[in-house]
Amino acid sequence: MTPKKFSRPGRAGVVRIASLSSVIVLALAATPARAAVAYRSSGTFTASAAACTAPMPAGVVAGDILLLVVESENQAITLSTPNGFVEVTNSPQFAGTAALDPANRIAVFWKRAVGGDSSPVAADSGDHTTCQLHAFSGAIQSGDPWDVTAGGNDGGVNDTSAVIPGATTTVANTLVVLVQGTSNNVATSTTNCGAAANAALTAITERTDNSNTQGSGGGHCLITGNRAAAGAYGNTTLTLTPTTYKGAMSIALKPAILVTGVTVNPMSDTISAGGTRTLSATASPAGATNRNVNWTTGAGCDASDGVSPASTLGDGVATTTFTAGTTGTFPRTCVVTATAADGSGYSAPSSITINPVLVTGVSVTPPTATIQGGGAQALSATASPAGATNRNVNWTKGAGCDALDTLSPATTAGDGVATTTFTAYAGGTYPRACVVRATAADGSTVYGEATVTVNAVPVTGVSVTPATATIQGGATQALSATASPAGATNR
Repeated sequence: MTPKKFSRPGRAGVVRIASLSSVIVLALAATPARAAVAYRSSGTFTASAAACTAPMPAGVVAGDILLLVVESENQAITLSTPNGFVEVTNSPQFAGTAALDPANRIAVFWKRAVGGDSSPVAADSGDHTTCQLHAFSGAIQSGDPWDVTAGGNDGGVNDTSAVIPGATTTVANTLVVLVQGTSNNVATSTTNCGAAANAALTAITERTDNSNTQGSGGGHCLITGNRAAAGAYGNTTLTLTPTTYKGAMSIALKPAILVTGVTVNPMSDTISAGGTRTLSATASPAGATNRNVNWTTGAGCDASDGVSPASTLGDGVATTTFTAGTTGTFPRTCVVTATAADGSGYSAPSSITINPVLVTGVSVTPPTATIQGGGAQALSATASPAGATNRNVNWTKGAGCDALDTLSPATTAGDGVATTTFTAYAGGTYPRACVVRATAADGSTVYGEATVTVNAVPVTGVSVTPATATIQGGATQALSATASPAGATNR
């Protein structure tokens, strides 16, 4: 069956312009749907006269982008324990004479979080070292997480005006991270940076602002702004307190490409209870950042129905296995849904019809038996296969039976354990061959039979009373005869 694709309209399309005389059709090129990169949190700002360990931000999850900003008195910055962090393009940026107050150098390193990440350690740079980690969600999940970066030192001057260089993005919905260094040695401060201005960015927000007087002192501010459309975002300006040398960088984080459609194969199928079916999902486009899908059972399913694994890679290769439960109502149609795991909201269903496993054979034990009128015979039935959904059987009398012959109970479990009892009426025609039938209760009409021959109960002895008597000629003597057993058919 042809797979069905479910997607949301509006990502790309066709514009139709109608006039009285003509219709012009303009095909619009499809552009990837992109998520929004978001600032998550920052770790504790740390200043040290030796090596600097940057604590992890709160709430970091696998896939987050971690930016480590390290600042020094314009002395070389390296990581003694990188723990996976590498330097960002256009890092470092610096101004002032190394190791002489005031001077400033910033270096930015990055890592894609994997979960349970360990803090990086910046080596002792000399005079002092400050460090801080910043976390971001929603960025691409492979390769460098930025679209573009830029760096500068505001002409290497020691003043209060700051310029953070801009760049030109090539994709929409980037989050521009602005890092401004400061060589503030006057006081430990959280008000080093004034309001940032950039007409090309929206939602400009200062996230952190820290400096420390450790050694000759310094620190950095981190600011974010949104760039909705691809294109130049220019320089960002702000005023610093007090006068300072300053390195600065801008990093445009590239957003993840969202899924715009999910296809499930097969779209529908029919299996028997206890059976399995392999399902695969393809999330499109192929370039989507997160093509994982989550599998769930929904409408029409029984609690015993399930999928495993519940999450697979949605590239049409990794699959899940649906297992039909053996309880519940039959037939039923269970809807299994594959939902894109990237939060885009796209999904596709597969409808699995589950039928009962029908009985294919019934055997009755013993297949033949002989009893006397009034006697009883235990009968058992086994319905096959053992995995049949309903193995109950219904017992009925058939050809050759007397109307007063009985079966109790009339329904038993057809697993060869529960039995019924046939009781022959102590009367009727002798001998008679009564056919007892065990019919599968699942509607398959399959049955098995046993033949019970019912014979008369014979007389085994006759006693006459009195056994002896003496009378005169012409007299009479009453005699009585008793045939045994008492249950003999004809006494």
